[in-house]
Amino acid sequence: MRRTAWIIALALWLGGCTGARLGGCAEPESPCDLPVLERSARCCEPCRIGCWDETPCRTTYVDTSLSFLPNVGAGLGGGMVISRTPQVQTSLEILGTWQFLDDEDFVDDGNPAAGDWYQIRAGAKWSFAPKSRRHLTLRAGAMWLQANGEPNILNDPGDWFGIYGGIGFETDVTPCLTVGPELSLFLVTREEEFSVEPVPQLNWHVTWWQSPGAVDLPRPPLGEFYAGAAAVVSPGLGAGLQFGQVFARTPQATWSFEMLAELQDPSDDLWFEGSGNYGQIRGGAKGSFSPCSCAHWTVRGGVVWLRSTAPNEFLDRTGDHVGLYAGLGYEWDITPRFTTGPEVSLSLVAREGDSDIQALPQLRWHFILNL
Repeated sequence: MRRTAWIIALALWLGGCTGARLGGCAEPESPCDLPVLERSARCCEPCRIGCWDETPCRTTYVDTSLSFLPNVGAGLGGGMVISRTPQVQTSLEILGTWQFLDDEDFVDDGNPAAGDWYQIRAGAKWSFAPKSRRHLTLRAGAMWLQANGEPNILNDPGDWFGIYGGIGFETDVTPCLTVGPELSLFLVTREEEFSVEPVPQLNWHVTWWQSPGAVDLPRPPLGEFYAGAAAVVSPGLGAGLQFGQVFARTPQATWSFEMLAELQDPSDDLWFEGSGNYGQIRGGAKGSFSPCSCAHWTVRGGVVWLRSTAPNEFLDRTGDHVGLYAGLGYEWDITPRFTTGPEVSLSLVAREGDSDIQALPQLRWHFILNL
């Protein structure tokens, strides 16, 4: 998992999230605790998450997070609101992160594992349209990190200092609970020499507000968050776990940000030509069309990273590959809480350090629990 993939990831995130309708309370709300399940594919008024009756006066919070890139770990921090207007809420926060799992822990290719990664960020957070329960967020500030062992992306261990900027979105689930992803870019340098290195990172924040007051909010529409599993075919047989969160609803489609991590067993043959390990992670956007129908066409697209130590017919060399994916699928709402259906995807990837593009077709069947 090296630098090229994560610069592509940042570009896709900036392109996708800046145009999303994350906030806004001008349109009338429609209650939608459960999706309307009809056989027609007509467009309809989307389920709306709604707004606060008044801009909330919450002031302090504890921030926990799952953290991805360069390793995998968790974070803990806190913040305090220092300014609030109808357009934006400004907070000061400090966030600490410990990443203790390396990609070698999931898919071992025989290279040395990266050591633990520690970081502290201190800066400001801006939450736009604070009266809306779903809103855009920006973060910026200064940071320190310590990379140990043989670090991913940075390559050199030691202490690094620099600045960061981040963009994301979040949803107020209850007066006490806010959830949402954030993609950041660090620009850091070592203390003994000035040579700026970019480091991307994805954090999925769970924010706990202190003393929110006696405010009652209806639950978000079913499916605002979802989790599930997927069975995958090609190059071999495998399975994965996925998680997603809605960032926009229109009469034509529901749009989500989602992540999917998969493992395959090369001993299952198919298009594998030897033994070894295979793992894949992808992250991007999903569009689910005809939200009032019980059956939906879906599109997916984003960034993919895969590691294969087993030769196969689609990749001319083993090792780490990065690139882009696109998928077309069809899903059925079996019940309001359970959705399932197939997806055909194509990944265009290049081996790390190489520019030759390889095409990898795959077939998946998704099993989704709407939360």
